[in-house]
Amino acid sequence: MRSDLLFIFALVLGCGSPNSQTSNASETTAETGPEPQTTSTSAPASTSSTSETTTGPDPTTSTGTETASTSTGTQTASTSETTGEPDPEQTARLRVVNGCDQPMWVLHQVGAGGGTLDAANQILLAAQGDYYDYAIPDIGLAATRFWPGFGCDDTGNGCAIGQSGGPPEQGFTCPPEGCAPPIDSKFEGTFGCLPGVAPTDCQDNPSAPGMKLPASDGWDTSMVDGFTVPYDVELLDDCPGGPDGGAIDCSELRLSDCPTAEDISTNQQFPALSAVDLRADHPTTRAPGGCYSPCGKLTYANWDNTPIYAPAAAEAEYYCCPTPPIGVEDCREGPVVDTQFVGLIHDKCKQVYSYAYDDGIGNWSCPAGTRYRVTFYCPQ
Repeated sequence: MRSDLLFIFALVLGCGSPNSQTSNASETTAETGPEPQTTSTSAPASTSSTSETTTGPDPTTSTGTETASTSTGTQTASTSETTGEPDPEQTARLRVVNGCDQPMWVLHQVGAGGGTLDAANQILLAAQGDYYDYAIPDIGLAATRFWPGFGCDDTGNGCAIGQSGGPPEQGFTCPPEGCAPPIDSKFEGTFGCLPGVAPTDCQDNPSAPGMKLPASDGWDTSMVDGFTVPYDVELLDDCPGGPDGGAIDCSELRLSDCPTAEDISTNQQFPALSAVDLRADHPTTRAPGGCYSPCGKLTYANWDNTPIYAPAAAEAEYYCCPTPPIGVEDCREGPVVDTQFVGLIHDKCKQVYSYAYDDGIGNWSCPAGTRYRVTFYCPQ
């Protein structure tokens, strides 16, 4: 991650103790590296800016699970694919779309002190083309992450893909085999305070005590931890600090491309790590559940992954790049840049960063109020 953009992402996204309840960590911890973990009770912490607006469906269960279907005229998930009518113009700052021909749940967490999002933490998009418009407060919302779940139960838990956990009080649970490693494909960031809001009314910035969120969004779709499904992000407004072409296209990403003999031996210092399988298979069904990054594979204990190391351990430090001791140039000149995983992400997701300090790409800053459309596709 570029050091001059650290103010955008000072997130602490669920990297916790091995036996706690949830496990949803993030690339935004790349400066210190993820801790070995299985689950953790912490939610995403702060950053410095991001997006949305509109009305959503009412909660359908006592756990806060929300359904965004097209069976009535009252939900926001009404699309041309399910109704034959054109989609209404997106006025929300964030729309998440189901690009898959099977049910998809959208899961989210707001970081500690990041504000309040008036939406259930698990929202069902039952059919391809269904979407949900998130009502991001005008005052801003810090450190919030959105990711997809597939093969879930009727509460949005027990997912075959995406069950990386979250606080129990927000309706998240972990199955008997434990939560999945936090390697989800995701959209995350901080939605800034809209210019029309009085500065004193803006959301407090949890990463800068005593300060308010700025009038800019900071966001990413990083794969520093790994990935689960293909996706794309389209910006509907001009953003000079955004990706080229106003879009991120990772729609050709495939779990079948996940390296099965990755060399993470630190130039043969650790020969046992010369041909490591980065696939994250479900521990009981053995079905594909995601693809670890080199750092994720070396540090996450979920699903009985072994061996694991601290990010600053000799086996992991040049793949996780905790700072200190590994500096920016040390990381960029280290063995991680030559891994198959980094090559895969650079090929299939050209504007997404794949390891800490990945040439400064992947962290974007847009004016507050920019509209984002995120589409998650079927796991393949």
